[in-house]
Amino acid sequence: MTPREFAEHVREQTDIVRIVSDYVALRKRGSNYMALCPFHRERTPSFAVHPVKQIFKCFGCGQGGDVFAFVMRMEGCSWWEAVRLVAEKQGIPIPSFAAHEGASDREARIQWQHRLAQINAWACEFFERCLHEPKGEAARAYLAARGISPDA
Repeated sequence: MTPREFAEHVREQTDIVRIVSDYVALRKRGSNYMALCPFHRERTPSFAVHPVKQIFKCFGCGQGGDVFAFVMRMEGCSWWEAVRLVAEKQGIPIPSFAAHEGASDREARIQWQHRLAQINAWACEFFERCLHEPKGEAARAYLAARGISPDA
């Protein structure tokens, strides 16, 4: 089973109303549930949870999505962390690949951030070199017109 297949399995086994109600006081209105939106201040409920479609939507701020999008927004976590949290709340065992992958998630994020910093440094050096070459005359003129020194 791949991580995507596991996430789809979790989504199919999850009742979004149960998960959202852990964070928000829902009230049944017709076939849907309504609440004050947890993502912005409001006095009149505009946050709807649709149990048949298994989605949420706030008609005030426009936030919406599936159960994973809701948990990501509420917990401030990644998509994979949201899948794991929902699986745990539902009592769905996380396959060994998923448990191992979650453990390295933080390390992978740190490596990615270091790689991005390195790429940004290379880009900065490249554009600085270009600015001081003869082809950079137009860019230097633009900077001068804006009162910016090419050495800035």
